[in-house]
Amino acid sequence: MGALEFDGVHWRVIATTNQSVVRSLALGNDGRIYVGAKGDLGYINKARPQGAQFVSWRDRIPAAYRNFQDIRQTFVTEQGVLFVARSYLFLINDQEVRSWTSESAFMKAFQLNDRILVKEQDTGLLELRDGRLEPVTSTQPLADKATLLQNNGMKSGADWYPRRRIFPVGSNRDAPFSDAR
Repeated sequence: MGALEFDGVHWRVIATTNQSVVRSLALGNDGRIYVGAKGDLGYINKARPQGAQFVSWRDRIPAAYRNFQDIRQTFVTEQGVLFVARSYLFLINDQEVRSWTSESAFMKAFQLNDRILVKEQDTGLLELRDGRLEPVTSTQPLADKATLLQNNGMKSGADWYPRRRIFPVGSNRDAPFSDAR
């Protein structure tokens, strides 16, 4: 298995290194397609003379963290490419690979304009800022609740939906979360 490519007439499979199912794709500003798969991650190199080919970054991941399963989400950020698995987060750029583990689980991640928020079970929301994963103040009450963040079309905010109630997320990043209790 792998990613499907369509040239307007024919379909072709771009196989991952381990022939696994592709779970997520993200398009970089440079046109590169990043791939999250079961047990693998990387990008599609379209510049090869024999056609597009998957390039695995699995070997760039520290050996202790290579037991990840599905890379369920992939995001392109100014800090690098973020790959989200249930137990791990990997931020990869040309210079380094940053890894985070969860004692519980990374449930879902959200990209809101230039911000990346990650919902961690038992913790709440975390934000990827300057290469660090930092808790968003006042979101611990969300730790055991289903949460959805959605860009509301405005440059400055989003909406979040705990328990079927809608709250706008404004320019003060912590204010809307204080009402989560």
